[in-house]
Amino acid sequence: RQMCIRDREWALVGQKGQEIYAEPRGTDLAGRIAEAIRATVDGTAATDLAEVARRMVEARHVDVFGAGVSGIVAQMFAYRFSRIGLIARGFSDSFIAEEVMGSLDRRSVFMTISETGLTAQNGQLLTAAGERGAYRVAISGRRIADLSKLCEKVLIATPLSPLPERGELGPSVAKIVLCELLSDQVQALRGEG
Repeated sequence: RQMCIRDREWALVGQKGQEIYAEPRGTDLAGRIAEAIRATVDGTAATDLAEVARRMVEARHVDVFGAGVSGIVAQMFAYRFSRIGLIARGFSDSFIAEEVMGSLDRRSVFMTISETGLTAQNGQLLTAAGERGAYRVAISGRRIADLSKLCEKVLIATPLSPLPERGELGPSVAKIVLCELLSDQVQALRGEG
């Protein structure tokens, strides 16, 4: 049987295998997210993913920082990376972030996640990580020239269109896709993929 979601109501429609589908609305959230995901995947160079993944595999640890919703996403990145055998820590507390700086060196990867790209806090953390020799990666919803100056690599999670309001969860999906792309690359490097 095939299920259809229409106007938030479930309706049974015909018998045609076990497909489930939802009819898209003009600029619905699912369409906006799908477009952002496709643009993120298409717009991310395989060489960039491979370079970051190589650095992650070689690193003693991968630290991922984000504030607010991005902090939740940072925890998800760390969880995923840990599940594929990397030593990864995700955090959103700026005091912990400053303490983590003491463990960074040239064998570390330090990532920031932010929808807006460059906050004062991210700038300070990326600068400090660079001073300690860490390989720095920014996962950003915006392409900002100053951010590129603070990192070895910037990976863009294409923002939703129209742009979301602060605190919306929708933009997190493209960031999670970048996490999966990096995880795939790490596993391929290790011969697991």
